[in-house]
Amino acid sequence: MGDFNRVKSFEVNTARLDAEYYGKTYVENAKKIAGFGNISTLEEMRERTTPIRRGIDMPIFVQDETSPLMVTIAAFEDPGICFNGLQRVSKSQHQAFKSSHIKSGDLLVAMGGYAGKAAICPPDTPMSNIGRHTARIVLDETKTDVYYVWSFIRSKVGTLQFNRYITGSVQAGINLEDIRDISIATPSAFAQKYIGDKIRQAERLRAWAKELDAKIAGHFVSLVENPLPAKVSWWATKDTLDPYRINPKQYDPVVLDLLDRARHNGVRLDLLGNLMSERGISGGATPKGAQYCENGVLFARVQNVKPLRLDLSDAVFINQSTDEELARSRCAAEDIILTITGYPGTAALVMEEDLPVNINQHSVRFGIKQDVGNGFVCAALNSRFLKYQVDRLAIGGTRDSLDYPSVSRLLIPRFALEIEQEIDACVRNVVSAIKLAHRLTTSAKAIVEALIEGQLDEPLLIAAQVQLQSGNDSLDRSILSRLKTDGVDGTGQPLFADLDQLYCLLAQAQEV
Repeated sequence: MGDFNRVKSFEVNTARLDAEYYGKTYVENAKKIAGFGNISTLEEMRERTTPIRRGIDMPIFVQDETSPLMVTIAAFEDPGICFNGLQRVSKSQHQAFKSSHIKSGDLLVAMGGYAGKAAICPPDTPMSNIGRHTARIVLDETKTDVYYVWSFIRSKVGTLQFNRYITGSVQAGINLEDIRDISIATPSAFAQKYIGDKIRQAERLRAWAKELDAKIAGHFVSLVENPLPAKVSWWATKDTLDPYRINPKQYDPVVLDLLDRARHNGVRLDLLGNLMSERGISGGATPKGAQYCENGVLFARVQNVKPLRLDLSDAVFINQSTDEELARSRCAAEDIILTITGYPGTAALVMEEDLPVNINQHSVRFGIKQDVGNGFVCAALNSRFLKYQVDRLAIGGTRDSLDYPSVSRLLIPRFALEIEQEIDACVRNVVSAIKLAHRLTTSAKAIVEALIEGQLDEPLLIAAQVQLQSGNDSLDRSILSRLKTDGVDGTGQPLFADLDQLYCLLAQAQEV
């Protein structure tokens, strides 16, 4: 920790004689947790018939699609798990490690790599196992709320506690005995539920966003039904040659057939360039020396551009002067950012809350004319129909990329006005729901920290939960309005700038 501390003999843990364990920050954090009063260890909170266990030592991976998945720490997505792209382990090995079979509601905690990173197995958890660097904990639901425990572990208080226990010079981590001894402050069931419900609300919003995403995709699916079989070579006739493009992919019969079928079926295809506003299209550049700041203007790189939305949780910053130098690529609300290098074709809609933000040279930004829904165009760009076009137009020696003229030549399918408006509204709800879900997750951790620090007291949380159960959200609003980006009663921006929007979207998500 880099901080000097002197400890008394009775404060020494005979099992830990390493100096780092007694760092001032760690010791003070431990005292804060102990000072809360009601404390339980993970071992005390577990379901008594299910010991805390780690997973498979040396997994044997197989290609059998019916075999169990191997959930890795990299698959943890606060607060759940992403099962896409995971490898599979043999059925025999899965059976040999029955104690690490995971199911819905289990708490998984990283022991190595990212010690203290945690995930809750979602309701649709498939047949899966875990590795030796992950611990499986089945909590007794009569003693605690798993979503509250997750919030505590992932808060700054919990993270410091895990960091204190990390040992090892070659591969740092925390052992199973220390996992069992991790202390959790345990307020009353009502207070735990109040905090845990913030995570449950976040999960509800994410599930709703996923359903809306599928609904959006459904509007474009007919454009890519029954494509021609892919070919490794093809002929281009003289009358179809384009003097601007002589590369083979330009004349891919699969894509050309999809475009011809769309036109034959009466689908209007508009050039993206014709839909752009007068600001036109522009890309950015990497600052000289790729030097970034700790604060300033957000600088979105390719990894920050997700389908439909910007994820700026790990974005870097540039200073004001650099932003001025890159004024051409400075983004405005309602702009669309489109990646053109690396993973070309991913489009995100810029929202007011994303500003100020700029982009590097691997993306472009452009506005859309007022008579066309920006959200609709963003959805179209992320559809499979446009993915075919991007693959056709992207060129490059070392890696494929789209140039500006190619971006302008992308063909956007047009639908009836009411359908385009419906898609546009869905896009905005998806973006808002995912952003609010992230903030709800942040709020749960912030409330835990404030509870330990004494900024919020337990009776207040209990009263807020009792009120919510009776349909009164006034105390909840009061607490959430105190949350800033730097914690309760901080000096940063409000964590929830529009509480009415939060409650409105939660109500809509509840109806689904």
